[in-house]
Amino acid sequence: MVRSSPDSPTSPIRATSAADLPVAVAIASSYKNVPVAADVALMGEGGLSGELRTISHLSKRLSAAAKLGFNRAI
Repeated sequence: MVRSSPDSPTSPIRATSAADLPVAVAIASSYKNVPVAADVALMGEGGLSGELRTISHLSKRLSAAAKLGFNRAI
């Protein structure tokens, strides 16, 4: 787990698997050779059967993404 200041917009909320969706999209983007828009923040947990699950602290994550310059989120 990465540790940083709790006031930092990039500080992790807690160790979660909210990076499942971004990793899956990065793999698909690379495979299909189609870039993901630079202003899109991706966050989500994936299940073993392929379903997307809700993630905790969504409003804090969206706020942090906005502070970092992301305009859209999936």
